[in-house]
Amino acid sequence: MCDLKWILIGAASLLASSTAVAQSDEPTTRSPVHDPPPPDAQSEPGPEPESPPESLSPPAPAVRAELADPVAEQAESEAPEMPPEPRVAFGSKGQWVLLGSSNQWSLSRRTYSTSSAKFFDFGAELGIDSFVAKNVSIGFDLSASFHDGQGYDVAILRKTSSTSFEAGARFGFNFPLGHAASWWPRLTLGLESSHTDTNDLSSSLGAPLTPSSSWSSIGPWLNFYAPLLLHPVPHFLIGFGPRLAHTFAVTRSGPYDGVQVTSLGASFVIGGWWGGPVHEDSNGERSAEWGEGAAEPAKRLARAFGGEGQLVLTTATNASVGSLIYSRSSAASTSVNLAPAVDYFLGENVSIGLDTFVAYSKSTTLDSAGRAMHTSATSFGLGPRFGVNFPLTRALSLWPQLEFGFGTLDSTQTSLDGVNQHSRQRIWILLSAPLLVHPSAHFFFGGGPSFFQELFDKDQYDYENDATVVGASFLLGGWL
Repeated sequence: MCDLKWILIGAASLLASSTAVAQSDEPTTRSPVHDPPPPDAQSEPGPEPESPPESLSPPAPAVRAELADPVAEQAESEAPEMPPEPRVAFGSKGQWVLLGSSNQWSLSRRTYSTSSAKFFDFGAELGIDSFVAKNVSIGFDLSASFHDGQGYDVAILRKTSSTSFEAGARFGFNFPLGHAASWWPRLTLGLESSHTDTNDLSSSLGAPLTPSSSWSSIGPWLNFYAPLLLHPVPHFLIGFGPRLAHTFAVTRSGPYDGVQVTSLGASFVIGGWWGGPVHEDSNGERSAEWGEGAAEPAKRLARAFGGEGQLVLTTATNASVGSLIYSRSSAASTSVNLAPAVDYFLGENVSIGLDTFVAYSKSTTLDSAGRAMHTSATSFGLGPRFGVNFPLTRALSLWPQLEFGFGTLDSTQTSLDGVNQHSRQRIWILLSAPLLVHPSAHFFFGGGPSFFQELFDKDQYDYENDATVVGASFLLGGWL
């Protein structure tokens, strides 16, 4: 009977030891980056072994505790440690960063139903930053734009064509501020070249046509931007900060002869990053600094874009205040813009959103004869929208959206020729279908075609002039 007792005790001990070893070797199903395991995940006890017969049960716990616990502790100590990635890893060496304020491209043609005004615009800007050391970044900025159009001032239909090119190198330093914020001042130095031609086409109210005029500039420029950044989730950031830009190039000829331009203001920014100390291999697995055993399928690291309950912010969101100062000239401009926009996935890959804006601008410009024209405008808009996301691959998706909006526009133009004032009521639809690239969790960028049509645009004189815009544009954003 005694032998039987110790045989059963030994079997119970062996079962407890094997249970502890099996638990400590079990691979985790959580993401080491986005879904860190709870602190006590590896210390949870395994299932209790089956109890021996009642007559032998009293001594069993003591022997099990004495024999099994050291084995379990050894097995747990040998399990690989997998600390979660810090909530704010921004600024680590090897990261690449895109900001919405430094990246855009757009192509558009705007026409009107009952006027001769029309505009063609193309613009592209590429700005990338890389952290070459912890919190030390370098980058570059390239941009080009072309504008060709004809529009009205108070009494003149004027054609304007312009081109510009810019290139610069950028240097920055990121200052971490706790676990969810940082301050990232950046200084860009570069060269720019621009050229503008104007030509008056026709006039009304007996206003005289002014001679054709051209002006150009070429020279160095600088741009200093110092946003305070928030990092709500890995790979995605939002921020707001002051900006100073100055063009050292002097404009030659035309109404702005001898002028240099300085911009002062503050603006909102959305951006994202990828790369750094955690990488995905060619098999789509995540390998971190924690060694073997930490790799896990990429699909487990983060939910894909379009999941139910996700909140999305894009470059459609904007907030800025700024002014342009022209040296040796009466020309100047001031603007204030607030445009919150948000989308929400209420079901898998089905989104609803709201695009709103309130804007005010005031400017003084010069025509080719040097005469001043004063313009002010206040606009408001509200546009509910609906979208469906179509996943194409693990890193690509198509997100078409339909927006139905309405708003107002009040504008006033004043010159020596008179006053031109309008209060307009507007209703529009906007269709867009951007192809999105998802380089990392919570961050995307891309672009695609768009179509904008005003269904109603009438002023206080019952004069209707609906705009139609066909084009394509860039989109950058992230999701929470």
